[in-house]
Amino acid sequence: MLALARRTGQSDAVAQNHEYASRWHDAAALASFEFYEASNGSDRWAGGFSGDGSLVEVISLVDGNEVSVESSRLESPMREIDRRRLTIGEMLWRHVLRDDNALALPYSVMIEADDRVITVDGDLYTVPGMRIEGDPAWVGTITLDDVTVKIVTASPAALVLRTCADPSLPEMPPGNH
Repeated sequence: MLALARRTGQSDAVAQNHEYASRWHDAAALASFEFYEASNGSDRWAGGFSGDGSLVEVISLVDGNEVSVESSRLESPMREIDRRRLTIGEMLWRHVLRDDNALALPYSVMIEADDRVITVDGDLYTVPGMRIEGDPAWVGTITLDDVTVKIVTASPAALVLRTCADPSLPEMPPGNH
């Protein structure tokens, strides 16, 4: 953990403090695992996080589309069926709330399996994923060693991930985004 704190530029005191982190950079310093980011993006910034450092998100722009890469290592791993339910809930939430148009009822969606091949630190992986029919948003989840990596994007571009080597990210997206 201290090596990670030094690598991230955070003080040893932050890494040893197990209180709730209220800033992304502090949570990233508390993370006891390597986390990932899109390496083929133009801009990148800090995303969501858990206060104990068990979840760290890095957001990048790839071909003008946001790519969210959320890395987590939970004390109690989540069952695959529960992870799928949460993913579907998140997809529906984003799909329904993305614009201000009125929803005509009845309203139905078709959720489709959509596995993608991505590159992670130079190795190819097939990432199980899904999307809502007609919606470009895609969500995929893969476990790398003991880290769960969830990717959310509308980008059709080939995704290339890498271990985040420099977490000195801005806390906000670029001004033009």
